[in-house]
Amino acid sequence: MFTALHPLLLWGATAVAVPILIHLLLRQRPRPRPWAAMRWLLAAAQAAQRRYKLTNLLLLLLRCLVILLVVLAIARPALPGLGGGDRLVLIIDRSASMGARGDDPGPLAAAKAELARAELAYRSVVVLGVADDVQQFGAGSPADLRAALGRLDVTELPGGLDRAAEGDLAGQITTFAGSAADIVLVSDFQQDDGSGLSALLKPYARSLTRLVVGDHAVNAVVEGLAGMGDLRPDQPGELLLRVAGPAKGAAITADDGAFLPLTGAQVTGGLLRVATPPLAAGEHRLRIRLDDAGLAYDNLLELPVLVRAAVTTLAVGERTDYLTASLTADPVAFDLKRIAAPQLATEPLPPKGLVALRERVADGKRLADWVAGGGVLWATLELLNDDQALRPLVATLKPGEGQRAGGPYQSGEKDLDEVLAIGRRDSVPEVALPEDARVLLRAGDAPLVVQLPVGAGAVIVELTDLQPSGDESLRARGTLPLWVSRMARRATAALSAPAFWQAGQPVPMDATLRRGASAVTVKAGTPLLLAPGAWLRPDNTAVVVLPSRHEGQLQQDAPRNSAKNLAEALPERPGSDWGLPLAIAALLVAIGEGLLAAWAGRTYG
Repeated sequence: MFTALHPLLLWGATAVAVPILIHLLLRQRPRPRPWAAMRWLLAAAQAAQRRYKLTNLLLLLLRCLVILLVVLAIARPALPGLGGGDRLVLIIDRSASMGARGDDPGPLAAAKAELARAELAYRSVVVLGVADDVQQFGAGSPADLRAALGRLDVTELPGGLDRAAEGDLAGQITTFAGSAADIVLVSDFQQDDGSGLSALLKPYARSLTRLVVGDHAVNAVVEGLAGMGDLRPDQPGELLLRVAGPAKGAAITADDGAFLPLTGAQVTGGLLRVATPPLAAGEHRLRIRLDDAGLAYDNLLELPVLVRAAVTTLAVGERTDYLTASLTADPVAFDLKRIAAPQLATEPLPPKGLVALRERVADGKRLADWVAGGGVLWATLELLNDDQALRPLVATLKPGEGQRAGGPYQSGEKDLDEVLAIGRRDSVPEVALPEDARVLLRAGDAPLVVQLPVGAGAVIVELTDLQPSGDESLRARGTLPLWVSRMARRATAALSAPAFWQAGQPVPMDATLRRGASAVTVKAGTPLLLAPGAWLRPDNTAVVVLPSRHEGQLQQDAPRNSAKNLAEALPERPGSDWGLPLAIAALLVAIGEGLLAAWAGRTYG
């Protein structure tokens, strides 16, 4: 099939009618005038007239041919089977969804195998890979293609081909692709349909097609951490993961050990309970891996954890109530020191520890700064509001008028609530809570104890005195120390918990992240293009990069008019670009026409 880089320009061939019209309009039509003295020259004149007409007709044909050759040279045609194609540009998606899926090596491996087997009738083949950047992996003869494909691999980064049509990458890929090439976009087209990149390159390409590799797949994605139990030294613990999609099982390892299968691991309601092995006190790295038939990229969660012995705790005040009694009752969980309120001014505050404030103090500003810097303060709402320096910590709590109905005590912890519910409080002060408040204890539906984030720390607030004079109902509950221990240790554990950022989503803040020998600076608001895993900030706080949820969506239909194999994607027996030879031919014909016209002028006048 005849093809042309600029087929619309072929309409310019109609310009050959111009010299024909000029020729017809300017033909000489002399009227015969009989002259007896010249009749003997008639035979010679008729012969000369025939030669003149033949020359004039030849000039007309040459002029038409010049116009036709110029039009064809600009349109740059190619004839199937006539010469080999000049350039083939393969633009291949290297994003994470092109990687392994269960036992299948993945779409990229399938594309590389098909390209390595192909016999390409091109003089030059260019291989470009698209991930977070555009890289040229090869540019040479078809014989060099296999070596170029060997250098091409999948990244652990989210994205798709259309990323290359944005910003600086657009200029890079148009430079690499050049002009008048046959371009094939190779992808699973799960994250985008390649329309942005197609629109960018089509004006420069002789042909552009999309080759779809890979099939739909059912996929499970690790979405993050829903909860973590209190990890204590040399004791088993528990994690609760958020998982989207079906998983056949899971395995866990600690500190680069071997993966151990988790017995009975099953996703229920989007949650997966994971039993952690006993660990010594200190910092550890857990890795939990899902087992599914889908994408391998989003099956792994790497989680730095801190196994803590006793939490350094400071109780301020001489009053003994349910809180100080509970903290004193568990010396394994809390390293408690009790001081009188005046002593706080000279007492060091526990780093990433707990302060139980039971009396008014004169040094509220230092305490408020400590909370914002990464500490947990437990106090009553009345006590905090009475201190001008501490009042901003609870500014988001809005006390209302009157009381609201209470009920049995409940914490949301099933193993505790059966006993806690024996006690009750019939009425509770009306308090409006902010959205970021976490309720730790209720009386019926009314909140009694809430946790509020404050900077890098938190404040646990009793909205009313839980143990008024003469009321022993709460302290009498046998599970109360366990509830206090669980809430306090969770709150202090959160101070060392990593931040969770999802790959492909906007970065929440400017940061420099380090992992091994790699250091990457990311800007707030830009897509996070990092491999999943644990990264460190300069202050050694951890950021866990979660796999992109969008990258794990493997049910998108192929774009319209896309090819299923390389034979469909390539032009049928592509021919050479004849633009330059036709331009040279047009020049030579124009020169020949000029020489013939000059000779005819001298010969016929």
